[in-house]
Amino acid sequence: MPKYYPGKFEYQKDSKFECISVRNALSYIVLDQDREYTYLVHPGQGGGFVFLTSELEDGRQHAVPVMRVSLRDTPIKGYKQAHYLRIRESFATSNITTKWYALYVERFGGMVSDREHLEGGKALWRAFTKMAESFQFRVSLVNIQTQKVLIADVTANTPDSEIWSTDSALIDAVMVMERGWPRPLPH
Repeated sequence: MPKYYPGKFEYQKDSKFECISVRNALSYIVLDQDREYTYLVHPGQGGGFVFLTSELEDGRQHAVPVMRVSLRDTPIKGYKQAHYLRIRESFATSNITTKWYALYVERFGGMVSDREHLEGGKALWRAFTKMAESFQFRVSLVNIQTQKVLIADVTANTPDSEIWSTDSALIDAVMVMERGWPRPLPH
């Protein structure tokens, strides 16, 4: 099970976020854009970003993302693993992260959780178990080393104790969210 570190929600101070060239950001894959936010993925799929749309369109040279997440390869169906998620404190309650993940899964088929979750990561993945069916997504618990499915359908009713552990005994288990519910993962 993903290792869980109980505690309070932690968000990155706005001042800790680094600027990114608008020219670079505009070359990224657009997952969605609305009046407020633009949801992007780096072309190499090494990271995801959310920017204020106005900052990408007002002629400035640099913009500060409101959210960023690193992505790395996994052996699970070629899905990327999200890790090192950072949200600017002033945007913490705007649901941009949930939307970015849902857009990413819709576009690329699936997403794998990190093996360790702080309070915010646990809340994020718990939200996915609650919204999965309505988005026609499936959330499963899978051993990242063997790809063996441990729980085929993690739902809002699945107890936390079956998903998260506070020790490292089962740290090879990750959550996998994928589109096309109820398509099962291969065994």
